[in-house]
Amino acid sequence: MTPLEDVGFCLDVDGTVHRSGSVFVETLAALRAGDALPLDARERNDLGVALDAVAAYRGGARSQRRWRLAFGATDLLRRAFGGDAARSAIAAVIAASASDHSTAAHDAAAYNEMQARTLDAYGRVLRGRDADAVERALRTTIPTIPVDSAVRRTLREFVADGAAVHLVSDAPEHVVEAYAAGLTGRTGWTTGTRFERVDGTYTGDYTLPAKGDVVERRRERGDWDFTVAAGDSESDRAMRDAADVFLAVGGQGSLAARVDADATLPASEAVLADVLNRSRPVVAVPSDVGLDTALRAVLEASGYAG
Repeated sequence: MTPLEDVGFCLDVDGTVHRSGSVFVETLAALRAGDALPLDARERNDLGVALDAVAAYRGGARSQRRWRLAFGATDLLRRAFGGDAARSAIAAVIAASASDHSTAAHDAAAYNEMQARTLDAYGRVLRGRDADAVERALRTTIPTIPVDSAVRRTLREFVADGAAVHLVSDAPEHVVEAYAAGLTGRTGWTTGTRFERVDGTYTGDYTLPAKGDVVERRRERGDWDFTVAAGDSESDRAMRDAADVFLAVGGQGSLAARVDADATLPASEAVLADVLNRSRPVVAVPSDVGLDTALRAVLEASGYAG
């Protein structure tokens, strides 16, 4: 019997697994700047609208101005030197924006508005497109997004030892699926916002996931004895009551500062073991503690090998 075959992980992606950034935002930026997905002027503008909504939410007017300048600069670079140069330039803007944080980021209503604007704009770009062509473009684009090597190594070890690692995200499921292939080496273990298809063509309509229900279904289907969920934002809170332990990850999202944690890492194995005896405990993971470190600490305290 492998040591982790009764363990399941349900992990948010943006801000949790991809701690300092957003796979979805970085994918949108790379698609807009590059040539992997043919775009007309209206579609490029729609991707700009999506990114503008995120910039306003994260960093307010100052962040918006920076992104709008970046859009103009990358458009010039793309026309003059091609998509690779433009993608490199937008990657630098993304890195510079990683610390942007406005008071709106604590407001659930502001988050929901930003999310709707972003997904609506992306849906307009998808409408009428062949799903296979979009997925081919993503397979070209996603590998250019940096992956935390320590988290990737840890999750792949868990999978090799029999654990189930499921990525749960508000980002489009086809984006998360492409990211999961490089992160865990497995596909089919993702749940995200599902964009509808008819005869292999996207309609632009979408359905958001109910994250708590996702964890519950996965737990029952996998017959897991121990379930660990992790997230950084208010939309991840629903996973808390469906897991044996919830990791409130500090960083981009505000959830870690808004929940009453039963323990905060780093903590001794004895402290964590005591906490894990409680019902649905929450463990806070400060921004300077890696997700890989947090996952290993919880497993060791729970008595599972990892």
